[in-house]
Amino acid sequence: PHLSCCKPSIATLCASDTNHIIQIGGTVVKTSGVQMYESTRSYKCTDKKCGVTFCVYADLEQHNNALPVPRLCPGSTGTGGDGDGGGPCKCTKFEILDGQSVHTDYQEVKIQESGGWNSGSSGSGGGGGGG
Repeated sequence: PHLSCCKPSIATLCASDTNHIIQIGGTVVKTSGVQMYESTRSYKCTDKKCGVTFCVYADLEQHNNALPVPRLCPGSTGTGGDGDGGGPCKCTKFEILDGQSVHTDYQEVKIQESGGWNSGSSGSGGGGGGG
């Protein structure tokens, strides 16, 4: 084992462990199949004066990691070349840019910690406080 990836318990996992390989002790209780989600989708504004391209990112807190649908173009009417540097673009129609979306595979794994407070075994202490 590499010390940099070893974690003493599930409780010690933190956000900075995301997208890293980690090692923890426990029993795998349940796994999902490998799933795919679209984490980023690219759009282009259809307004001829604007034409800006922009990305929308998945909201991981939403059901099924849903990508929010853009409601208003984030560009300005002067970004497309023949505009006079006008105000914000108010376009609400967009074209999805094929081949520029980002897809990610993931799998959910449920783990039960070994020797936890509810295991019923009398181990050698361990000193891991909860929190």
